[in-house]
Amino acid sequence: MAKTVYDAERAEEFAGRMLETLNNAALAVMVSVGHRTGLFDTLAEVVALRTDLDAAETRADALETEATALRARMAALEGLSNRVVEVESGLAAADAALNALEGETAALDERTTAVEGEVAVVRSAVDRFSEFLVGLRSLLDAALPEAAVEATATPRVSATPASPTRTPAATRTPAATATP
Repeated sequence: MAKTVYDAERAEEFAGRMLETLNNAALAVMVSVGHRTGLFDTLAEVVALRTDLDAAETRADALETEATALRARMAALEGLSNRVVEVESGLAAADAALNALEGETAALDERTTAVEGEVAVVRSAVDRFSEFLVGLRSLLDAALPEAAVEATATPRVSATPASPTRTPAATRTPAATATP
């Protein structure tokens, strides 16, 4: 049986490929979760609703400006009763439009809150996966000689609060033997 010679460069290359594969797999899982939960569709709706809200706010500002102008006209034209009736009906329509905009704004706030909740769920999953990668890295570090560990990059851990998921304990795996 031939004796296996440890090649630090090949081991480092393997560790890099393994980390890249795990990162790609995590990305695929996160995209799948986002697609299955409708997160991307909801985010598209939020963008559309934000555009509608901006237009509605602009319209509300214009309506408020118009209402202010109508109030100034009322003060100047007190003696003309027909004109006063017209102005009052214009103000009532402006108030109705403002009330409608407030309802739309409340609906948008509810949708935004729902999306934020979904984003928090996805962020929690990402944090748990990051902890998994840290545990995997510690297993790889334990399995590789000291010289190979110094040349590798350490994965970055997010500054978000820790999730309730426990980090798995490191276990020993027997070294692979060369096959003829």
